[in-house]
Amino acid sequence: MSQLAVRADRKLENLWDAWREATAPGRLDLLFFKPVELFNSAWLVYIVLAQTIGSYNKCSCKASNWAGGGG
Repeated sequence: MSQLAVRADRKLENLWDAWREATAPGRLDLLFFKPVELFNSAWLVYIVLAQTIGSYNKCSCKASNWAGGGG
């Protein structure tokens, strides 16, 4: 086996060992909270960039019912 394959096997074994030793909250963190945080961060970056370059300019923002005469 090549050195790369041996290193990959070792990394997978270490990952599996860490998974088996993890507590329930730790597993929940890896399976649920980390992906949700990643998605929220990506969404935040998208919204900030879209507002910065002006592509987040929707008609619903301009035709608001909350203020008299539109938004």
